[in-house]
Amino acid sequence: MELPLSNRGVRVPPGSRDWLLPLADPRARPLRGAGVAVVGISEVRRGFDWAGPAATHLVLGTIEGAGFLEVQGGPRSPLEPGDLILAPAGLARRYAASAGRWKFLAIRLADDARRRAIRDGSVRRLPGHWLRRLIPPVEGMLAEHPLGDAVFADTEMSRAGGESPLEYLLSRYADRIGLGDGDPERLLPRPDAFELHATILSGQIEEMLSECAHPESFAPGDEGVTLASLWARVRERPRGPWGSEDLASSIGVSRTTLYRMVKRRHRTSPAKVVESLRMEEASRLLTESRHSIDVIADQVGYASAFSFSAAFKRVMGTPPSFFRRTGG
Repeated sequence: MELPLSNRGVRVPPGSRDWLLPLADPRARPLRGAGVAVVGISEVRRGFDWAGPAATHLVLGTIEGAGFLEVQGGPRSPLEPGDLILAPAGLARRYAASAGRWKFLAIRLADDARRRAIRDGSVRRLPGHWLRRLIPPVEGMLAEHPLGDAVFADTEMSRAGGESPLEYLLSRYADRIGLGDGDPERLLPRPDAFELHATILSGQIEEMLSECAHPESFAPGDEGVTLASLWARVRERPRGPWGSEDLASSIGVSRTTLYRMVKRRHRTSPAKVVESLRMEEASRLLTESRHSIDVIADQVGYASAFSFSAAFKRVMGTPPSFFRRTGG
């Protein structure tokens, strides 16, 4: 007779490892303030199996290998590389390796009043791009912790790229950590890369959960409403990434299902819709901004000005430079 999930316990085979963020560190206070109870990256072997009551919400994403998650009375959800899933507190759950090696990110969130929308929901898949955004600050905090309170001054990164890790964070994430064009001292008495990573990570978690508070963004529901929500997100962030897997995971369906939905609704492919939306934004930027073609190409998701120009001419019938000169 199969044991209920709440009674199975934990099995951790030899060779498994955990890297947990030290949330007791004073510099991790942005994460504690966001209700984060545990954050870590684990690498486990076949035979790893965790099952029991769930006092916290769980965000679980596969980095390498494969695993699965199931909740009491629900279906098993496979977790392949790039998959990210949210399981609410309150239901017994189990997650385990389904391959010889499974490397995953796990975030446990306190079940407090702020997360009522999660508890009232069910297990859901989250857009794959969130996993790619969550991993760098987690790895950054893990890399910084052994250095204590030290701040990078001269590293291989700074010599190679002209920036220290701290400068890199400040230059690329100023909007996320509340600095704007101001002085780093506005955020911290003493700039510290560990705390900056923690601030970035807490902001990303809050933004991700805010998205999750709108179930219509993930539930298939009415096909037209679901696709309209998806295209609205593409318009907001045309740079992407918006590959087929990213699009499908954004609404919690497979790539095949997404293709069929788009074909029925728009008589074309998801890639063609994304291309059309990117060209809409590119046309606006060409007529309303003074950005260079290189900058516009990057802003709408193209790797180079050449690939962007070729796509723009194919779709719009004219090169972007001519389109700009003639005002469209």
